[in-house]
Amino acid sequence: MWPRHGFLLLLACCLGQAQAGETALEQCVQQARNMPPQQMACIGLQQDICLQKRGSDANLDMAQCADEETKIWQSMMNQAQASLLANEVDPIRANLVAVQDQWNAYVEGYCQYRMDRWGRGSGAITDGAVCYMNATALRAIDLMADAGWPAN
Repeated sequence: MWPRHGFLLLLACCLGQAQAGETALEQCVQQARNMPPQQMACIGLQQDICLQKRGSDANLDMAQCADEETKIWQSMMNQAQASLLANEVDPIRANLVAVQDQWNAYVEGYCQYRMDRWGRGSGAITDGAVCYMNATALRAIDLMADAGWPAN
C-alpha cells in the first residue's frame, strides 16, 4: 500500500529496545540524530504505519494519520525549541521566538493555500494535513540540528 517507507518500517522494528511509549518515528529520528538528511527520510513513517494499521488509504484516514504524525513532530520541535531557548541569551532568544511566530504564520497561510487549491474537493483535507506534517517535520529537524537534539 505505501512501499516508499518499507525499508524504514523494517528499520523501525529492528532498532533495538525503544523507550516506553516511543514511536517508530521517534526511533527513526533518534537513529539519525545529528544527520538532518537521514532524519528527513523519517518523514511520513508514522503516517504509513497508521495507514497500514487501519488497512485504508481513504482521504480521511490519510489526513488523520498525517495529523497523528504531525503531533509527534510538533512535540520534537517544541522540545528542541525549549532546549534552544534555555541555552541562548537575548537577542538570540528573542529572535528565535519571533522567527518561530513568523514560521507558524507562514505554515498556516501556505497550508491554507494548498487546501484552497482543491476548492471543495475531497483532497483538500488530505493535502492540508500532509502540508502541516511536512512543514512541521522540516522545522523540527532544523531546530533539532541547531539544538543538537536528540542528544542520545
